[in-house]
Amino acid sequence: MTAGTAPRPAPATPSIDEWPLQVDKPLSAAYDPFFGPAPQGWEDTAPGTPLRRRRVRLGLFGLIPVKLHAWQVLYRSTDLHGNPETTVTTVVVPQRATADSPLLAFQSAIDAVAPKRFPSYYLQQGSFGLTQSQNEFLLVVAALTKGWVVTISDHEGPHGLWMVARQPGYHVLDGLRATIAASGDDGIPQLSSRTPVAVWGYSGGGTATAWAAELAGEYAPELNMVGALIGAPAAQPGPLVHYHCARPPRA
Repeated sequence: MTAGTAPRPAPATPSIDEWPLQVDKPLSAAYDPFFGPAPQGWEDTAPGTPLRRRRVRLGLFGLIPVKLHAWQVLYRSTDLHGNPETTVTTVVVPQRATADSPLLAFQSAIDAVAPKRFPSYYLQQGSFGLTQSQNEFLLVVAALTKGWVVTISDHEGPHGLWMVARQPGYHVLDGLRATIAASGDDGIPQLSSRTPVAVWGYSGGGTATAWAAELAGEYAPELNMVGALIGAPAAQPGPLVHYHCARPPRA
């Protein structure tokens, strides 16, 4: 931002009090039509293309309502084998965000394969569960207080693939692309390829973050990646499989 230039305000959006109340438990991805078939021809769109969006209400620990503007974006990404796939990111925007705000991709510590352990579900009000990933929302709040826009993807994808190569990195990077592409409307400030981007995650989220940092240069070189914070990524999947299965993995 040049000296003497006022930050550009975010597009007007209704007060959070005017958004529809979340009165029931949110639907899991298997039953939520938002996750249903994408619009015709989505496979031919570029990775990171937004396909569908909606406003959502968030809850601390899935229970306590929080007055944060949040959207979910279904977007086109790439699966483990390089084929088109869709997944969802949850975009959270602080009140004082502007077009000059940095963009943080936060990767939740998903160490499970059930959709109810994915951020698109557990961040919503009504998804009470007290999981470790829900506790991590306090870290997201810390980023929001700095004025950062935060995007939180379902980095295991629609099939809950845990500890696979490359795919979580694709989903994180395409979640950043989708957030930028969906910006400039309905309360999300206009972001661009010049927006400073960082990635952050721990445990299962650390693994996804590591893949995103590793693949950014070849898969999404247009992103202005300025930093990565990688906490306790699973560097040796073999012992983890043995631990979680309580039996040796098959050869």
